[in-house]
Amino acid sequence: MKTIAILNENESDIDSLLYILGNHYDILIALNITEAIELLEEESIDLFLVSLDLTDQQGVNYFKILLNQKKIPTIFSTEKSNQTDQTINLIIKSFNEEELLTKIEQLL
Repeated sequence: MKTIAILNENESDIDSLLYILGNHYDILIALNITEAIELLEEESIDLFLVSLDLTDQQGVNYFKILLNQKKIPTIFSTEKSNQTDQTINLIIKSFNEEELLTKIEQLL
């Protein structure tokens, strides 16, 4: 089974993602950048789901660079629908199950 790591500090988001993805993938959770970096170093991760709404925005920018260097497919999520960065895979919260699963399959 493929492994998806989730970087998100919002408990409700995590619960939603576990509900949607839990039957399809092995799931790892990181509540902050430090935990996410530890997962990158210690686990074999097929895809990362990263919230852009984290408190530590500098950390998010640094983590984007790490993911790019390691060539790990990544989907970013946000509550803001006005994101203009077309270079990233982006989904808007709340999570649409079909859209999320389709996007993940395209990247894996």
